[in-house]
Amino acid sequence: MPVSGHGLEWNNFRTSGIIGKGIRLDSGIHEVEISVVSADKFGVELDYMSFSVETLLPDQDPFKCVSSKQIEAESFKGGERMRLREASKEYAINLKNGEFLQKNICLRVHTDVSLNKIVYSNGGTSNTLSVYADASKIVTFTTGTLAYSHDEQSNTSISGTFSLNGPSTVATLPPGFTSNGAVKESNLTTFIPPENSINLSKGLHVMTVVVENSDVSGIDLDYMSFAFNFGNNLLQGIECLQHQSVLMEAEQFPLESTRGLRFRSNASSNRTVYMKQGDIIKRSVCVIGRVKVSMTTILFSNDGPADQISIKFQSIPMATLLTTVNSKNGTAWNDIESKKINSVLFLNEGEYELQVVASNTDKYGLEIDALILDTFTFDGSLMPC
Repeated sequence: MPVSGHGLEWNNFRTSGIIGKGIRLDSGIHEVEISVVSADKFGVELDYMSFSVETLLPDQDPFKCVSSKQIEAESFKGGERMRLREASKEYAINLKNGEFLQKNICLRVHTDVSLNKIVYSNGGTSNTLSVYADASKIVTFTTGTLAYSHDEQSNTSISGTFSLNGPSTVATLPPGFTSNGAVKESNLTTFIPPENSINLSKGLHVMTVVVENSDVSGIDLDYMSFAFNFGNNLLQGIECLQHQSVLMEAEQFPLESTRGLRFRSNASSNRTVYMKQGDIIKRSVCVIGRVKVSMTTILFSNDGPADQISIKFQSIPMATLLTTVNSKNGTAWNDIESKKINSVLFLNEGEYELQVVASNTDKYGLEIDALILDTFTFDGSLMPC
């Protein structure tokens, strides 16, 4: 039944009752999609949905959510030597006796964590490697003996032994980071450890990989695969986003498509970039991991009618700002204003071109002082390339 309250109905929530029909789903993770098939120009606001779930196996939980995540060794902190290999991301990290890697993970709910597999290579005798969550050992394995043959090892003749939940080991973090710059070598081995699991509370935890004993060559670690079991909690995820503000001075952008620099004592670095309609400043930014850009702050000055500024990543519109009217007959250029734009954009790992465009200005234009991007990320970053 159509309801029109001239904007007063948005806070009146209604229940649809039972809709749709039953559907049978196999075990696994499934995606629920909600689409607005038809709507007027005002659209609709959705509060929540309630599902009725019946399992065909009464003794099992229908909402047992498990997520698997492959974590590259080079994404850990503490690696000293990078080796070029035919690995999943072309590189592996070489570790020797007493050396270790560490990586933070942040859990949004209580989670059972297990190690599914470790992919590595080694070119000598046996090595012993342990994986920890905080101070608790998840698993230890020892590689088998293998004759060294100029990196032409077989990946089928290695055996291993395992143990669970042994005493913890504290190693010394190695300094520096080096690469061998060698030709790619193909000698990777995948180890599937026995069943293992550790329950971790909600919050930040440190995953550590320690080489407790090795030969002179050490072991090259490619990646590890973990399973995260969130039980009956649908708030699944292993991300806690960390805040980072990235300041970029306008004069650090290439200025070919602008009217050049202006010296302003109130600007953040005593300089601004003068722009008129159609002018653009752009530069490359590098994203590591996955980054959420949640807010943009623009520092600018204007003397005259309102002007419009557009911000884009590649061709993706990020935000548009309309400046305030500030006409002081040429004396307002040193009045630096700050305006925040709430606009969310998710960026995957890669290189992007950040563009700031004077999309609509009066004949006097405007001056850009700086740009501040508020980002949220887990183990990632956004920075000028």
